[in-house]
Amino acid sequence: KFAAYMILRRIQTTLLREFRKSPQVAPPAVRELWGAAVPSSATDDSQALIAAESWSPVKQMFSDSTRPPRGSIRRMLRQDMDLDAWFTGLRFFRNMRTAWERGCVADLQQDGIHLRIVTGFLGRGADGQNVFTYTMRFCNTGEEAVRILARRYCFCDEKGQVVAEVPRAVDDEEWGPGLVGFTPLLSPGTAFTFGSGTGFRSSRGSLEGSFLIARANRPELTTRAHDARTAQERYQTFLSSASDCLEMPCPKVFFDETVNAA
Repeated sequence: KFAAYMILRRIQTTLLREFRKSPQVAPPAVRELWGAAVPSSATDDSQALIAAESWSPVKQMFSDSTRPPRGSIRRMLRQDMDLDAWFTGLRFFRNMRTAWERGCVADLQQDGIHLRIVTGFLGRGADGQNVFTYTMRFCNTGEEAVRILARRYCFCDEKGQVVAEVPRAVDDEEWGPGLVGFTPLLSPGTAFTFGSGTGFRSSRGSLEGSFLIARANRPELTTRAHDARTAQERYQTFLSSASDCLEMPCPKVFFDETVNAA
């Protein structure tokens, strides 16, 4: 019994050490969000909730961008003596720490908007490419309603060579309308989370770009009212109704095969 107790204590100590090494709690990129989106309140992090299901039972260990008190984790470990749960928590914190160290998490606060990007590795595709997913979360921390109208991305491999662009160069467009088919309206205190993915021949790559965001002076123009229109038509409608537009940078974030998605 004493030997078993010492083994459990060592696992517990290792888990707590990994937690202390983690610079900040950020839910991993979520494969289920590829091509999908979830609106929420600023305090209800859908990405964290979905990731928690995949990384259960560590869901009580973290909330959006905050570090739970070390004591609360220790109490949870005492209450839950499930070794599988402990090893799951250990993998979670190690993966999270690696994500920060490898640049697979990016945060930006600008003009009342908080943007968080997390990337994750999914596996090798049928065409031999390394497949990655990324999850982005916009949170309106300001006092005005805003709408995300469009984006443009540049994907580069580990040598810095451009492998993909949004919009494509052949489209001869400055912006790619919407986010996975949405042009979301964010009222103060609300958030919008979406996911997508990409592939690289290399084991590492990067993404950077920018977003076109409008100050929504006519929030009654909902995306639902314009669902029948194409993304380009909605983009033009909301752009013409905006009182002001700003270009928000998409901070450079990396993809790395050592950082897994949930």
